[in-house]
Amino acid sequence: MENMNADKISESIRACRKRQGLSQDELANRLHVTRQAVSKWENGSALPSVDMLIALANVFELSVDELLGVSPKPESEPALRPETVGALLDEHTRRQDKRTARMIWVLIVVAVLLAAGIGLIAWRSEQHSADLQQRMNDLEGNFSYMSASLTSEVQNAVQDALNEGTSILTDGGVRSLRYDYDTHTFVMELYAYPREGSGTSATFSADFNDGRHLTAEADYQTGAGYHATLTVPAFDAQHRPLLDAYFTLYITLHGDTGDQAQRISTESLSLYLYVPQVFDSHTWSYSSLSGKATFTPAVQISEPAGMNLTEIKAFLYDDQGTLLAQSELFAEPQGETYAVTWRGKSLELDGRLSENHRMRYRVTDGEGHVFFYEGDASDGSIQLMEDPPQE
Repeated sequence: MENMNADKISESIRACRKRQGLSQDELANRLHVTRQAVSKWENGSALPSVDMLIALANVFELSVDELLGVSPKPESEPALRPETVGALLDEHTRRQDKRTARMIWVLIVVAVLLAAGIGLIAWRSEQHSADLQQRMNDLEGNFSYMSASLTSEVQNAVQDALNEGTSILTDGGVRSLRYDYDTHTFVMELYAYPREGSGTSATFSADFNDGRHLTAEADYQTGAGYHATLTVPAFDAQHRPLLDAYFTLYITLHGDTGDQAQRISTESLSLYLYVPQVFDSHTWSYSSLSGKATFTPAVQISEPAGMNLTEIKAFLYDDQGTLLAQSELFAEPQGETYAVTWRGKSLELDGRLSENHRMRYRVTDGEGHVFFYEGDASDGSIQLMEDPPQE
């Protein structure tokens, strides 16, 4: 049997959820768990239980072995094989041992810091305030040195443990997320409830895995805490769609005595939860006798949950941007695959298709939103366009 791997499990869960067109919230509702639990499964920081793996497999209409990436089972074998359960339990044990070791490090570091802090307090009555400040600075330097010697995972665990008692918030996060089809942006409503006396104004910030840093100034309402709207472009600086992005959300509270910052949560964004995922699958053949090519446009599409596509048109251009052919595509019976094939009628063209030819697909949904996908006609690689052509 293949060796069980937590990264493979997390990748499989994320891929299956996307194939089903489910958001993390929708999957969590089906399983009666929190969205944070689904997020931890997908980023590999936690592993679902055996019962939850069975529930996930039922949602994805797979066997547990298939969900875990184990070799296909014979028809006579049960959906969950004993060796699969054993390997999963071994993985749970390994991760539990790792968490236990990490917490021991946390407790040791915290104990050292507390002991040093108590020692400083004992000196307060005997030392001059300048001497005390110097010793506090030395303590900070010692802590920085100790932190640098630990792994990043242990550093985060230590910081989270310390924040439990010093948090400047009682709650915070992303209240809602939507996609603006007119501006091609994600719009997030952020919120945070500060502890009393934790500042007079606030700024939210988000650090993305592609290097972007975005900020939003917060408004305060009595009883409702701080809130802000953060707008995130759906395309990066190279005009590529944001398909599998992660960001860490922070808040900085500004007060008369200075600023206080705290990490709130880590979130994910994927444009394919809001727009169709399109794979070009056109075919063509060339006859040397006639000097003509037969071209049949086709795509495979995975739609987001709740989206109803109503029209798809295909356009073929030469290297000068001249339209050579166009065709309307029609949906074929779906069968057992998660993607739907749309195919147009065959067209006859002069000459061969080459890398200089361009394919463009115009996709329209039931709400009237229009999406354009473009790429090389020769290899079938297409990508969602950030700036659709003017019609």
